[in-house]
Amino acid sequence: MRAFPTLAAYAAEHGPPDIVDVFPARRPFAAGRPRSGRVGAKAIWFQYGVVNQEAIHIADAAGLDVVVDRCIKVESARFDGGLALGGMNTGILTAKRRTR
Repeated sequence: MRAFPTLAAYAAEHGPPDIVDVFPARRPFAAGRPRSGRVGAKAIWFQYGVVNQEAIHIADAAGLDVVVDRCIKVESARFDGGLALGGMNTGILTAKRRTR
């Protein structure tokens, strides 16, 4: 999958993203001025450890749905009923249920 240097570059080629997912590699203070709303995103998701009150306020004021300090994979698996503990000790987390 091709990476883009900015959200605007992505939006110019593919249209607005439905959701922008901010990972811990992006320091929480760097997320202080989210541009997600400017490119037409509907939501912004701050992964575990990415908590910045200023960024949350800006995104909320821009009308985005905001999720903070949650993992999108874990939450998706939880809602689908597929999160398993099998990979916790191995460092590999899977959303697939084991067949018995």
